[in-house]
This record gives sequence, C-alpha cells and structure tokens, in this order.
Amino acid sequence: WDDLDRHPLAVEARVRIKPERWGEQAGLVLYNADDDWLKLVVEGSKDGTPRIVFAHRQPGTPAAVLAKQDLPSSALKPGADGGVRLRVEISKDRQEVAGLVNCGD
Repeated sequence: WDDLDRHPLAVEARVRIKPERWGEQAGLVLYNADDDWLKLVVEGSKDGTPRIVFAHRQPGTPAAVLAKQDLPSSALKPGADGGVRLRVEISKDRQEVAGLVNCGD
C-alpha cells in the first residue's frame, strides 16, 4: 500500500469457477491487514447462487460490500471462453477505487 502515494495500481485476473457453497471464492484480494483490504471475487452465496462481490474494509470501519450481482449464467456454461475477467484499479492517492467485470469475452 505504501507505494500507492506515488503510483496508481491496476491488477487483473481471469477466473473460471462455479462456487457451489457459501465461502468458496476466487478472484482478486488486496490485503494489507485484517482491517485493511479490498476484494473483487466470484463467490458462493448461502442460497447457492454464484455472485460477483466487490467489498472492502478500512481501518476503524466494518467491512462493506460496495457492489454485488449474480454471476451471469453465460459465464458458467461448460466450455465458455474466457470465464470472468476481474480488474481492480486504485488511484495513486488511494481515494478512487474501481472494480471492473467482463464475463465471457
């Protein structure tokens, strides 16, 4: 995190996962400490629906979900090209964060 005051950050991953139970997840996690992290992941939910979840926690605050949506069924089809592309961008002053998702490109 310390280098973010000098450089913006962008990380990207492509995942092919069909989480079948709550707690299973794959994607991007930027971890600094237990109370300072950011994640953009595909994860299983308690009702069994795979979801894309963008969440973070900052020191002194509880974890917060910034956005979540059901994973499109097209991303789960056997042989689907590309899977899910996840990208996180953070500004150099750490004030702007973006989570970008592209399914099956």
